[in-house]
Amino acid sequence: MVFKSVYDAFHQLWEAKWCMLGYKPKDHQVTLVILLNADIRNSHKLYQLDRFRRIRNDASYEGYRISIEEAAEIIRLWKEVSRDIIRWIKD
Repeated sequence: MVFKSVYDAFHQLWEAKWCMLGYKPKDHQVTLVILLNADIRNSHKLYQLDRFRRIRNDASYEGYRISIEEAAEIIRLWKEVSRDIIRWIKD
């Protein structure tokens, strides 16, 4: 549950940026592109989000059980980059 909540928070942030640019994104994988190209500190760490997207999908649709380690990873990423992402969205 924690993993999905943090992933959804990331998703809402990058979707907000698309909306601010006048687009209505329909696919997580496509919307992720804007975040991967963002000019933010530690942006190289954002490439983990595609793996997290697949984990979330497997958990939501295939019954995959998310590990404590995977939840800790996404929380750690949130703590490392979320403030910079929010600043980037506001710019």
